[in-house]
Amino acid sequence: MAEGKNREDLKRVYLEEWLHNKIRDEALTDPDFRGFPGGGIPERPTRADVDNYHLFRLRKLLSYASENSSFYRDLFDKNHIRPSDIVSLADLAKIPFTDQADLARNPNRFLCVSHGDIARVTTFTTSGTTGPEKRIYCTDGDIGRIVEFMGAGMRTVTEKEDVVQIMLPSGSTSNQADLLEQGVLKIGAKAIKAGLNLSSEEQLDLIKKHGATVIFGVASPVYRMTQELKGLHALDGLGVKTIFLTSFLADTQREYLRRVWNCDVHSHYGLTEMGLAVAVECHAHDGYHFNEADLLLEIIDPETGRVLGEGEGELVFTTLTRQGTPLIRYRTNDIARLIPEPCPCGAATLRRFGPVKRRLELIVRLSNGRLVYPSLFDEVLYTLTELVDYDLRVTGTGGRERLHFTVETTGQDPDIRDRVRQLLFHEPALRPLFAENTMDEPEITVVPPGGILQMGRAKKKIIDERVM
Repeated sequence: MAEGKNREDLKRVYLEEWLHNKIRDEALTDPDFRGFPGGGIPERPTRADVDNYHLFRLRKLLSYASENSSFYRDLFDKNHIRPSDIVSLADLAKIPFTDQADLARNPNRFLCVSHGDIARVTTFTTSGTTGPEKRIYCTDGDIGRIVEFMGAGMRTVTEKEDVVQIMLPSGSTSNQADLLEQGVLKIGAKAIKAGLNLSSEEQLDLIKKHGATVIFGVASPVYRMTQELKGLHALDGLGVKTIFLTSFLADTQREYLRRVWNCDVHSHYGLTEMGLAVAVECHAHDGYHFNEADLLLEIIDPETGRVLGEGEGELVFTTLTRQGTPLIRYRTNDIARLIPEPCPCGAATLRRFGPVKRRLELIVRLSNGRLVYPSLFDEVLYTLTELVDYDLRVTGTGGRERLHFTVETTGQDPDIRDRVRQLLFHEPALRPLFAENTMDEPEITVVPPGGILQMGRAKKKIIDERVM
């Protein structure tokens, strides 16, 4: 037992050791850092050393962006900001935010290198929306740092002898699956790229063939695979030790996966603008540790923009080492809670934030003033162990509204519609929604297995079909 406990402790602090090594390497290789106040070579870095590293990196970034990005050069000039004005991390609040509209309006104005130095271009919209496209440019150096953190994040929850089955979309060169494969190989583990086009049985065949001990994928297809296989195969005896998921996971889903597979379940927070891999959940399952070697985090009041010392607010990131498309005070629209207490895993110098349960652009405000968003329903509906997936639409006109649920289950339970309705009306968190006289009774449609397919969708959304 003692040996097992030691292995757990090593896994739990790996990301912290990785960050400390990055700071020491910076001190050894960058003479500017050695000359920076407090920039020596600490044997055991403290939180103050991490903050000092962030300040050094931030000041270099501001000079770099001011010299090479026309967007930030104009932003600084317009607001009478000089990089030398930023002498503390608190001074970062003097700089205006960058938002998604800025990036979509003209991504080339953020570019800091020539197009010939770009190794990867990612063009995307947010959360499967139809809004304006954004574009992120990465150099070889940027990609190398992304891969390095992916490896460190995987090493936080896996071992070198693990076999990782990657259930992510594949396509263009240097896609997320390719980069994760490189990260897995970097830590000495084995990677199997399975993609998302295989059936659940075919995914299972790969697990058995290669002896996969870790499944990494988007929550929706992994959960679907589990539901389709659980009645046919003994999933708890396959030897899978860890399921690592890329998107929000309701506690009810997590517990269900843990029980069916007899394994640990972790989640990961990612953002394309920040290089895909951003934060991982350690074995304490009490928040996310993020990539503090390359990212600086603020949490702000989404209404006022005021920086919050703790509590719930919008995540705002600054890329400290990005060469292609640096982003300064980039608003993510993701709402999470900053956790000030040290993590139970023992990583005393790492900051962390709680699960991202709300995304501003996915929140729908009803006419009665109440807010609805996917995770509000996830925690309730996934208590139905036969639920595979669901879609949600809101319709209405003239101030009256109705929620339409399309529900897919594993079988033909004749009572499923009534059970869903009972959950909606009796759950304390949801009951007030339907108590208002502006809400019509929800409509519930049950579809057969396979009726809802969201294989590549990382974030569930509520479709707003109201006539305003």
